[in-house]
Amino acid sequence: MTTTVRRQAPPHSSASRAGRREQAWLADVLGRIADLPQQRLAELLRWNWRPDTSDVPLAQAA
Repeated sequence: MTTTVRRQAPPHSSASRAGRREQAWLADVLGRIADLPQQRLAELLRWNWRPDTSDVPLAQAA
């Protein structure tokens, strides 16, 4: 019988990625909330949020 050892990413690596996503979300929300109409505020909720790429050149967005 052979034993298979599964390698997993260290727990700190996924936590740090999650922290970067949270920071990106918060920074984006704080930058956009004042200019967004009230009817569109739900777009800024974490589960609906998509990064604003309107100022990113198309070559970088792709």
